[in-house]
Amino acid sequence: MKSRPSPREYHWGLIVTDDIGRPVLHHATNLTGPWKYEERQNESAIDPTLIVLVKASGVSNVPRATQIIQSVPTDGKPSRRTGAAFTCRIWVKDALFELHETGEIFLADDIEVIETEAIAYAERYAADSEQGKGTAVINSAFASSL
Repeated sequence: MKSRPSPREYHWGLIVTDDIGRPVLHHATNLTGPWKYEERQNESAIDPTLIVLVKASGVSNVPRATQIIQSVPTDGKPSRRTGAAFTCRIWVKDALFELHETGEIFLADDIEVIETEAIAYAERYAADSEQGKGTAVINSAFASSL
């Protein structure tokens, strides 16, 4: 989660590490125009404004998980799953749901619980991040190994 100008609002994305541990950021962005999917690899996946990384799950098959993530719509239309207005947060929740439903990840908690806890971590560590203390990494919040 990255900081944004409004309180309690964060930019959401998914980071999946490849087979040798390199980070790949998957996110929906509208920074340069309409909503679109974007993928960043290696060093560009980790932004200095990143507040917190919360491990939601291990991934069973990285290439398949990547395909599933890329298939989640980023067209700005409401979520097909819930009807909620499109945001990067809704996109991440939809992607996590699809990954869980297809067996690529196992979510030990409900998506809404994960969202609430992730926001709490972001609020807890936002000031540290803004003071240049780096990104907080939470490995055990919901994590289940596959």
